[in-house]
Amino acid sequence: MSETAQAKATHSSPQQSELPSGWRWVRLEEITSVVNGTTPDSENPCFWNGDIVWITPTDLGKLAEPYIRNSVRKITKAGFDSRNLTRVPSRSVVLSSRAPIGHLGIAAVELCTNQGCKSFIPNEEVDEWFLYYTLKRSVWKLQQLGSGATFAEISKTQLENFIIPLPPIEEQRRIAGVLREQMATMEKARTAAQARLEAVTALPAAFLRQVFPQPGQSLPDGCRWAPLRKVLILRKDIVHPRDNPEGPSLFVGLEHIESNTGRRLGSVKVEMSELTGRKPRFFKDDIVYGYLRPYLNKVWIAEFNGLCSVDQYSYSVASQIANTSYVAWFMRSPSFIENSPVGKTPGWLPRIRTEEVACVEVPLPPLVEQQRIAAGLQDHMAAVDKARAAVEAELNTINALPAALLRRAFNGEL
Repeated sequence: MSETAQAKATHSSPQQSELPSGWRWVRLEEITSVVNGTTPDSENPCFWNGDIVWITPTDLGKLAEPYIRNSVRKITKAGFDSRNLTRVPSRSVVLSSRAPIGHLGIAAVELCTNQGCKSFIPNEEVDEWFLYYTLKRSVWKLQQLGSGATFAEISKTQLENFIIPLPPIEEQRRIAGVLREQMATMEKARTAAQARLEAVTALPAAFLRQVFPQPGQSLPDGCRWAPLRKVLILRKDIVHPRDNPEGPSLFVGLEHIESNTGRRLGSVKVEMSELTGRKPRFFKDDIVYGYLRPYLNKVWIAEFNGLCSVDQYSYSVASQIANTSYVAWFMRSPSFIENSPVGKTPGWLPRIRTEEVACVEVPLPPLVEQQRIAAGLQDHMAAVDKARAAVEAELNTINALPAALLRRAFNGEL
């Protein structure tokens, strides 16, 4: 069966739902001209840095608004003529038809595209904004159509035979106007919620910066600077397969520790006799520190005995002079990160070596004061977590609204 026949067999007789009065089902080829894009020879400098907007899926994916006004790269008239490109007029809807499938935009200027995009030039029967929202609502269906051995792609024929619901033109414009207005309101709400989330996310570092000063700053009476080598005792207990270890254990790796908070997100049960590589051992109440990419601030106080990855250090704390929770919060603080000589060996990820951890200075008040500070920080961070969860829930609700609004629009409920 030919591609055209397959497309028509797939899309010409679907189990269509009942439409509102005056609406009808149409193929995109009935109301638009579908245009392929292509790419001029990338090695020919005469074809590039011109004034013709040339859109790629990447351009569509970076749009801050539905309108397409410019592109990262532009082609010359010579480049345009070399591939016999089609000038796509303003009002056309452009779709990324090659993975990632589904980015959309409306041409605000005349443009052309590469082969990863398809353009829909609307005729007088369809409003471009209505077409844009119709395709936006259908992205998941379009993605299902994509196929290919190297990457998923939708063909021109498939798109020409893709069926959409079409009301009369005035109804299209009314629906599109309502959608534009409400989508703009939702975007403002989303932007405001995102700003609140960023502000809440910045609070832990701000709290820690207030509590832990930079070396050289004056300290309160009774507080002194001390290198972490006086406070932390490095564990050197390694479980190695060649030693024939036996018995069950729990493994906690970098992926199991949440950045900045020290919260454990999970663990893995392991049988030590089946280990294929060495694993450092930690013990309850140790500080387990992720030294690989230290800016991630993965610092956990162990709740049980277990094993960690070779990208983590395990420390016991000198309890006669330091509170474990206090030291852990210090190691999550900007003061610790900013004063750690992070190694950046070429070809390797940033890391902190044990001797570099040991030389960082920590402000040490009396033990009772350390305990008070640690408890206060714990309360502050719990309040931040609660606030962050509330804003994230609000964002999730806002992000779900466009799909719900589009569903109502195409059920004739607007």
